[in-house]
Amino acid sequence: MSELYLVACSASKACQAKPAKELYKGTRFCYARCYVERLGHKWFILSGKHGLVCPDEVLEPYDCHLKQQSKQYQKEWNQQVFLQVKRCLDGVTSIIFLAGEEEYYQGLVDPLCWHGRKVSTPLKGMNKGDQVSWLKEKCNG
Repeated sequence: MSELYLVACSASKACQAKPAKELYKGTRFCYARCYVERLGHKWFILSGKHGLVCPDEVLEPYDCHLKQQSKQYQKEWNQQVFLQVKRCLDGVTSIIFLAGEEEYYQGLVDPLCWHGRKVSTPLKGMNKGDQVSWLKEKCNG
């Protein structure tokens, strides 16, 4: 069974262009990155501006929070990200969203399930503090 982890970006970012995995500085993102890298599974970042991002892709800092965008923007973002994720599904049986806000996964869960993938959202329903604690515990093993 091959797992694919999708980690939501963070509002807190470095001040200059960096590989995406180093650009995002939020606590939740940093613990999620630590966790997925410790596991050694394939992972990508869900960016409110860029969609699906490879962790090594160099990005400039930006300010685009998906939750603050219009419903139309969010719908188009979901369509774009679904197409991007779909290209990465070869051999993937399970997709795990490490995203604290529903906007980063709610429009993707059903289409991915319809494509025969098991989808989980372990942070769903937790407040931000509990999400950080859960990720910190997973990161520290």
